[in-house]
Amino acid sequence: MADAPPDERAVYLAFHGVLTKEERKYRKLTTIRRCIAGYITRSNVKFLVHEHGLDDLSKVVKRLLIDGVFDSTIKAKSRFPEAFEVSPTQIAERAMSELEASKAEAAAIECVTRGTQESIAKTQRLLNTQPEMTTFSLYPVYLPFVVQHRLLKRMQRILENACYSFAQKTLGNTLRHKGWDCPEAIELNWWPPVFHNHQEVFSSEDLDGLFKPLDDVLESMARIRHSAVHRLRLTAKSIMQLTVDAESMLALFHDEEHINEISNIRRQIQSLIDDAERHKDLLESRVIEMRKVIEARKAELDRQEKEVLAMAFEEDMAYLKFVGLKIENALVAPGTVTQKAESLDVELSSEAEFDDIDTRTVEAELSK
Repeated sequence: MADAPPDERAVYLAFHGVLTKEERKYRKLTTIRRCIAGYITRSNVKFLVHEHGLDDLSKVVKRLLIDGVFDSTIKAKSRFPEAFEVSPTQIAERAMSELEASKAEAAAIECVTRGTQESIAKTQRLLNTQPEMTTFSLYPVYLPFVVQHRLLKRMQRILENACYSFAQKTLGNTLRHKGWDCPEAIELNWWPPVFHNHQEVFSSEDLDGLFKPLDDVLESMARIRHSAVHRLRLTAKSIMQLTVDAESMLALFHDEEHINEISNIRRQIQSLIDDAERHKDLLESRVIEMRKVIEARKAELDRQEKEVLAMAFEEDMAYLKFVGLKIENALVAPGTVTQKAESLDVELSSEAEFDDIDTRTVEAELSK
């Protein structure tokens, strides 16, 4: 066991997101000790117990529990700011992962709008398969697919109703000409070309208030439909952008009721995504800490291995010299060859027994 007390940050990283709401209320050392013992199978907890002992670890956990660090992200950030910091390398890697995901999503949408059913099915398989990880990364953030699908279907329904209501006020002739007599008669991806060809229904002031060109907003409407219908997996960041574009579209309609509905959805999603990203950051910090420990262990094992190999080579050379000396002696006194050989056999047997004992000693040391 190490004499130094457990590092609070390492303890926080080991138990953050692990302790239940009820366990975070524990204050008695005996109860906390039993709680920690229940998580002993977790590698980082097992390591802390091995390095510092259950009693010392329990005291640190108790201190953090009393200070409310496990219950408040603000307190945790204040106490362990470095645990929440993201390195420039991590930022670059995450940006790259988002870029690669967005390229795949764009290709999927292109395939959906122009491709065959076979190519659509292939695209679905590609998007819904997690890429092989060459480096450790928890990014980009994805929502559970069932949640994503329900969310996109709901947004699709809201926008289809809003588009139809707005068209009833501004494009009545178009609705009658096409025979669209209810919101369900028109899929969401049919509306973008209609509004593109009738931009006069929007005021110039409203169009100037958009944060992007109208065609880009309309494209997002079609993307919501395609992603929902064809079950295309999107990153959380992409979904957030779609909700923002949906709000922009509804703002053009001056549809306050549906704007409020989409806005509430967006705020809730953003809050949950922020929590997920903070948790991912902590998990990555935990992995970094454990990797440092593992690398240190590897270095020590490498040192021990080199030491054992060097010792074996050294003893082997010494033993060969010993054997050579015996043979030379036998050659110098031919009459005593048989006697020397018997003596040599005895000595070889003794050396072998010695080597056996030495090997067992080394193995015992390495198993500690």
